[in-house]
Amino acid sequence: VYVFETGGTTGIPKSRINCEDFRIDYEVFSKALPDQHFPKGANWLMLGPSGPRRLRLSVEHLTQHRGGICFCVDLDPRWVIKLIKKGWMEHLQAYKDHVIDQAVSILQANHDIQCMFTTPKLLESLALRLESMGTSIGKMGIKGIFSGGTEFTPQWNRFAHEELLDGAFMQQVYGNTLM
Repeated sequence: VYVFETGGTTGIPKSRINCEDFRIDYEVFSKALPDQHFPKGANWLMLGPSGPRRLRLSVEHLTQHRGGICFCVDLDPRWVIKLIKKGWMEHLQAYKDHVIDQAVSILQANHDIQCMFTTPKLLESLALRLESMGTSIGKMGIKGIFSGGTEFTPQWNRFAHEELLDGAFMQQVYGNTLM
């Protein structure tokens, strides 16, 4: 039995209890992932909001179900919202840079990461950072990405495929990280 906290990005967090639904959901989701882009046994990077919510556990379970190891870089959306409300844009940029620094360090550590989950904004920031380093998502060995979030629009999806992915496949999921 797990006690999960809702994201709290749109209000006060709520606790909820569940037993197996996130495991069952992601095992079913695993069957829909194309093996050529999400190879069985591949290691994953979970780059996004984790916290007490079920998303991190779900991505970890998906990775383990497929036979890999999951490396997590957390983003605290509540902190991001506070920074925005205070108008501390320099702090917001520094926090985003810190999160992306962690992701780049993990990708450079020879962990053979081939798959990842991330949000649209973090994917764009990661891709731009890698580009500034003379590399790309595809060149770093990422074959498959699944992404969701409120920013995931048809226009952003087109932009990502044209400008960010460098041949990596992206499976879009529900357009809100409060899955």
